[in-house]
Amino acid sequence: MAFSYFSAKEVGEGIFQITNGIFDDTLPTFCYLVLGEKAAMLVDSMYGVGSLKEFCETLTDKPIIHVATHFHGDHTGGSYEFSEFYMSPKDFESFYAGMGRSGGNAMRTAKRRTLPEYQDQLREQDMIEPKEVRLHPIFEGDLIDLGGKQIEVIEVPGHTAGEIVLLDRKARCLYSGDTCNTNTLLQLDPKCCVAEYIENLRKLNGYRSAFDTLFNGHDIQNATIIDEGIELCEKILRHEDAHLPVTSFSGTASLAAQRIGNTMNRVDGKRFNAVYNDDRIFRAADGIHTITV
Repeated sequence: MAFSYFSAKEVGEGIFQITNGIFDDTLPTFCYLVLGEKAAMLVDSMYGVGSLKEFCETLTDKPIIHVATHFHGDHTGGSYEFSEFYMSPKDFESFYAGMGRSGGNAMRTAKRRTLPEYQDQLREQDMIEPKEVRLHPIFEGDLIDLGGKQIEVIEVPGHTAGEIVLLDRKARCLYSGDTCNTNTLLQLDPKCCVAEYIENLRKLNGYRSAFDTLFNGHDIQNATIIDEGIELCEKILRHEDAHLPVTSFSGTASLAAQRIGNTMNRVDGKRFNAVYNDDRIFRAADGIHTITV
C-alpha cells in the first residue's frame, strides 16, 4: 500500500472526515470535506503535515472552497496550500501574527505525533510552511452555495473571538471546529469571557431544530453537548464548578470546570468540559469581579 499522510472516512452522504492517519491517537484532529453538486467545501486544514490539497483532489474533482472555523494552527496549518480561504475577520490579526512563529511547526508536529513505523517516511519537503495567502472575511448569516446545499455561517466566539460554526441543514449537522467539545479552551483569547460564551451557546441552541450532530475538530458529538456546555458554564458563573487548577498546553495556570479521569473524560459521565481563567469569567465592562477562594 502506498504511503499517505492522510486517511478519510465518509461520515455522512458526501461528507468526508479527514485525519493524519499516520499519527498516534492521543489527540485526534479532523477536518471535513463536504461535497455539493457544483463545489466542495473544506472545513479547516489540520497541521500542515503533507499536502491536504492533493489528498482532497483524490476525493473530488470539484472546485474546493476552503473555510477555517478559527485561526489556531491545528486548524489552519495546511491552509497555506490554498491561495485564498475564508475566516472571520475577528481572527485575521491573530492568524497573521502567528505566521512568523509557525515556521517548522509542521515537521515538529509530525516527528512528535507520527507512529514509529512511519517515522522514516517523513520528508521535510512534504510539510506545508507559512507563505502569503489571501484571507476573505466571512460573517454571521453568510451562505456558502455548494450546489444542492447551502452552508450557513454562525458566529460563536469563546474559544477565539472569531470562532464560527457552519450549519449544513441538508445533512442536519454543524461543522464546529473547537466551539463545544470535551475540552473547550476558553482561556486563550483575552477578548472572550465565559459569560459571553454562554450567550453564544444559547444563540446556537436556537438553531437546534436544524441539526443533530456536531462534527468537531477533535471528535463527533450529539447536539445535546451544547446543553451540557450551558449547564456547566452557568456553574462557573456561580462559582459552583469544580474549579480545579490545571496547567494548559502552553504552560500557563488555568482552571478546569469539571474533574476528569485518566481518559481525559469527565468522571461524572457527562461530556462537555471547559478550561478557563478566573479573571475572564465576566466582561471587564460588566463591573463584576470574581472572587478566588
